Amino acid sequence: MVPPDTNLVVLVGTLAAPADVRRHPSGVVRLELTVATRSTGPPRRVDAIPVIWWDPPPAAHAFAVGTRLSIVGGVRRRFWATEEGRQSRLEVHASLVEAEPAD
Repeated sequence: MVPPDTNLVVLVGTLAAPADVRRHPSGVVRLELTVATRSTGPPRRVDAIPVIWWDPPPAAHAFAVGTRLSIVGGVRRRFWATEEGRQSRLEVHASLVEAEPAD
């Protein structure tokens, strides 16, 4: 039996940049986070992964750079038009984000 289609991401990493908060005219809030993950290698590398979180709780707007985050969501590819042509990027759309408590 073939399993059903599944788009599930579990991401654990560190907030690499201040959160970008955008309030749309409809009142919906879009929070963009850049989460860094480090591989233990080899080869060692750091990936910066864009995460979108719709209508997060207000406390999420104040996450500090360096905060350890656990994220559950799915991968989405967004398309838009520019003068150079059609562009796209992959993003994780979060359904759950938890911050590790500060020491």
